[in-house]
Amino acid sequence: MSTVVPSQIVEFIDTMLLYFLGEPRSIKLSPPICGALRGLLRLIDQLPGALYPSKPQTYGRFIQSQESIRFTLQLAENQEAYAMAPQLAADEVQIIRDALATCPDEFAPIHSTELVFIQDQEFRKTLLIDLEAARSALSHAERRRYLLVPSLRRCFSGQSSSRSPKRFRGLVLVR
Repeated sequence: MSTVVPSQIVEFIDTMLLYFLGEPRSIKLSPPICGALRGLLRLIDQLPGALYPSKPQTYGRFIQSQESIRFTLQLAENQEAYAMAPQLAADEVQIIRDALATCPDEFAPIHSTELVFIQDQEFRKTLLIDLEAARSALSHAERRRYLLVPSLRRCFSGQSSSRSPKRFRGLVLVR
């Protein structure tokens, strides 16, 4: 299973739940809408906790909106007729979208045991972020071109071609 990132959920909302965005209103839940909302909740459940909104107020509204959607979906399941279907306030989806739009898609694995030989902690952190981004790209099948992460590109810039490749023995370019 690949890692879900906030921008993917925002894109899902922008394409599958477009009618929830914009002016606040209530939307009657039909089976296709319930399916899309369940898909949204499932994506959020797969989101790593480190990528959740970090501001307490935003996080609180983010969680409250999810629970409001869950409650309304449960009501919709228990209705016998579509005419009696509950309505969901469109701003619940907008709150989730806005909260995730401010979240980064990557985080530094702070407690990583990789690259411990690098003494400069800021540079190590940058490399770890780039490595995680490369892994994420691979897990999302973004292999269309060679990937050389930015911090590694800085390592190679300004070096002559006569430099010994032994120094970069563990470096792998991915396609």
